[in-house]
Amino acid sequence: MIEKSARFRVGILANVVSIFSAFCWIPLPRFVEFCLTRSLGDHSPAPHLAALLSYMVWILYGFVHPNSILLITSNVTCSLIVLYHLLLFTICSKSWNNVRRKVFALVILEIVFVGIVATTVLTLVHDTKLRSHIIGMIAMICQLGTYAYPISYMKLTITTRDLDHLNVLFATLSILSTTFWATYACDPPDWYLIVPNVVGCFLAVMELCLEGSPCGSYSHKSIARNLEFSRTASSPNGSCDVEVQSPISGTAGNSDNMKN
Repeated sequence: MIEKSARFRVGILANVVSIFSAFCWIPLPRFVEFCLTRSLGDHSPAPHLAALLSYMVWILYGFVHPNSILLITSNVTCSLIVLYHLLLFTICSKSWNNVRRKVFALVILEIVFVGIVATTVLTLVHDTKLRSHIIGMIAMICQLGTYAYPISYMKLTITTRDLDHLNVLFATLSILSTTFWATYACDPPDWYLIVPNVVGCFLAVMELCLEGSPCGSYSHKSIARNLEFSRTASSPNGSCDVEVQSPISGTAGNSDNMKN
């Protein structure tokens, strides 16, 4: 059994690490690339949209589940950070109007969905425990759904032999965050928190193992690309056109070649 004071301290640590990891969501090489090229390339906002939905449902869960103030504060802050990332995506996208409209529409749909769930559960279900079960199940499914993207990035890394698809700092912080949250949820047992965090911890460990793979064919390919961008941008007549295929809009900008 974990004492209440110890559980609260673990929850505080989980909050701090979760919020910091949300800031580190975009890998540093990609962020440098965004700044140099003013383009997001093939970076998709889909993971951020999925995470935003998960955060909002967890906020709702925190309101219906007793003694969940730390869960609320963490997910509210992370939601704001993800919204900032989505804003960055719309600003850097060359297909500005098209991408902005679609991202905005999807965010509104997610808010409407959470609103419908909240209204339905709070109106039709009057038992607090049953409310927690219903919303907890939805929150767990949403969080597990966000793990499809780390899996796809690991698969892409294995296929392309490019480690830039991985985010080592984010994976390390994810291990800490999921460990803290799983520990926090152990007393009393909250399986809706424990299960997705154990899965997330396992995937983060797998990502770090892939980053530390002894296979010499894996490399950070964007380092040379960023240096080339920097030299081109600093030259008097330099231009830096990059091929941009928006994963949302499906349109391409003025460009040459870039692969993440």
